[in-house]
Amino acid sequence: MIHLFVMIAILYNKPVNTVTTHRDQVDQQCAATRRTVYESIDLPDEICRQSLHAVGRLDVKTSGLLILTDDGNLVHQISNPSSPGVRVLKTYRALCMNVLSREQIHALRAGVDLQGGLGLSAPASVDVVEVLHKKTVLDITISEGKNRQIRRMLHSIGSGVMRLERRQIGHLTLDGIEESGSWRILADREIQDLLM
Repeated sequence: MIHLFVMIAILYNKPVNTVTTHRDQVDQQCAATRRTVYESIDLPDEICRQSLHAVGRLDVKTSGLLILTDDGNLVHQISNPSSPGVRVLKTYRALCMNVLSREQIHALRAGVDLQGGLGLSAPASVDVVEVLHKKTVLDITISEGKNRQIRRMLHSIGSGVMRLERRQIGHLTLDGIEESGSWRILADREIQDLLM
């Protein structure tokens, strides 16, 4: 009998309070409240959860788009910054503490020290969506994926994140999976477009 391997790639709207690992190893006392993305996604029986891996990560407090796949090459090509020709942009919506100044916005666009030995962030696209009472809503688009990068960027300019959601990966958006926990299988063409 011949078994053909068919690659699966899923676009998932990750809820907050879920971790992007196969097993939460931070604190076993939190196991009841911190589900993994693999436990929280309602997949049909023919898709093996254990074979799926996240393309990049989102921290436990960040919601939004996440790609899960069983194709290690896809994970490597999109996640590895040294992969030739692949620079997948990611856009985040951040609710920030304080009304940010022009100088702070300029610093985010130019690149800031991320601390922790991560160096400077690459230039980013930063759009002010809304200014609220003592808060600013930003759309930030980055080409990197350093550990907790958006949170570190905002901390570097003297602000902080009150809410963070990844809204776009490459050309992929939340359209069709707006509800937290929703997902859909990516078409082959969508996967190829990510790698161009």
